[in-house]
Amino acid sequence: ISASTPFYDKGSIQVEDKEISNFDKKGRGQITMQDVLSESLNTGMVFAMQKLGRNKFKDHMLDYRLGEKTNIDLPNEAKGLVSNLEEPRELEYATAAFGQGISFSPVVLVRALSSLGNGGYLIRPHVVQSIDYHDGGEKTFEYLKEDQPRILTEETSRAISSMLVYSVDHVYGDGKYKMENYSIGAKTGTAQIPDPAGGYYEDRNLHTFVGYFPASNPQFLIFLSIRSPQNSSSIITKSRRIGRYFWVFALSGRPWDNFLMNEQELDKKFVAQTETIMHGIEQLLNVQKTEILEKMETRISQSESNLLSRLAGKEEVQELKARVAELES
Repeated sequence: ISASTPFYDKGSIQVEDKEISNFDKKGRGQITMQDVLSESLNTGMVFAMQKLGRNKFKDHMLDYRLGEKTNIDLPNEAKGLVSNLEEPRELEYATAAFGQGISFSPVVLVRALSSLGNGGYLIRPHVVQSIDYHDGGEKTFEYLKEDQPRILTEETSRAISSMLVYSVDHVYGDGKYKMENYSIGAKTGTAQIPDPAGGYYEDRNLHTFVGYFPASNPQFLIFLSIRSPQNSSSIITKSRRIGRYFWVFALSGRPWDNFLMNEQELDKKFVAQTETIMHGIEQLLNVQKTEILEKMETRISQSESNLLSRLAGKEEVQELKARVAELES
């Protein structure tokens, strides 16, 4: 299965005695798996599961260890619930293909999703990087992804990241969220919320978003989960605040200070840090440009005095002058 694998979407698909539909009950006709991913089409995910076969699908899902603890260095971690993947009915596998009938904690999901962008490694998450002791000693922990199990090939990891980047650059908001010079891989999700009395609520949903960047070599991953948002603006507001908080935290390294800020304080610090960074970049570029120009002029002077009488030398001088002119422009 690849991004270009064809699929004909009728809007619904029959699995045993149940009909599974897309979120909007609509069919898209002849599409590809890229469209299935970008538009979160349940029918396409069932098709992918059936194409793989139950056993291979189950093995791939369990490779992510969704039913296990991550052993993060925090207390009271809970295991996921994936027992439906042991059931004989195809219906359980079909619903699991688009995330229904199974459940797990956010940290389990983040670990699984991280493997999509890091080359396929299932990394044990940590919150402690180092320990400073009262007696002045320090202990630093080093976590290497190469020491962790690999569940995807580099090629598969790149292919999935490319699909997620395409969704951001071309599909979500018709591409209005694309950022020049930045590659972001992201996926949205919408799930029904189980009713304790049986079945699912008709008027309540769980909305999620995951994004990592830069997609070619991810340094950050953000997972956002909102239970029963009232409208799209509430999602946008929360996403905006979390994104800015994350930016401020990444630059200052003091999340406990930033977390207590109100919206106005956070915006003010965000703008200030952005302006500081842009000013620093501008100064750095000017310094580098001046140093390079001085070195090039020195080389030209040396070449002119030593090689002026030789044709090769003249050609070299002209080449250096042309490079300086390009740099100045």
